[in-house]
Amino acid sequence: MEKKTDHGTKEKKAGFFQPGSGSHGFSLIELVVVIAIIGIITALGTPPLLSMKAKSSVRSDARDVYSAFKHAQSEAVKRSENVTILFNYPAPGKYTVFLDNGAGGDTSGDNVQNGNELILLSKQLRPGNSFTDNFTDGISGFNSRGLPLTGQGTVTVRSATTSLVLGLSLSNAGHVRSTVL
Repeated sequence: MEKKTDHGTKEKKAGFFQPGSGSHGFSLIELVVVIAIIGIITALGTPPLLSMKAKSSVRSDARDVYSAFKHAQSEAVKRSENVTILFNYPAPGKYTVFLDNGAGGDTSGDNVQNGNELILLSKQLRPGNSFTDNFTDGISGFNSRGLPLTGQGTVTVRSATTSLVLGLSLSNAGHVRSTVL
């Protein structure tokens, strides 16, 4: 586009694309530079995002285990019966909460889910996460007064891909506390 100046000369108006000016878009070098910059930014940003996702997964699993403790405790008090939590049962990384009342003619309070004993919760940890516990035979739970069946203990939740480790401690009084280890 041309316009007249005060001096009567013609000058071209600045713009990105001017028909007939010989500019037909971006050059190959410009495109390669932009793609390289996008690649570098992506490469730098991906590892922190993956680490953040793994840490979020560990935190979420630890919250789920914490909720399982609280759910088992409230159900034990509400139903006036023992509620048992089995860790790494029936498979590694899985936990099961059940009413240990001997329903169906089985033994009550044997810490084994058998017969018609009601399963209140059964959950698997997210892929890449695992837990360990220091309860006897991976058994915890609560009696009808909300106190631990097997005394105090700890469950540790960790990821194979990050250094984040979360611990859930059960006290003799039945309190559950979460800590970063």
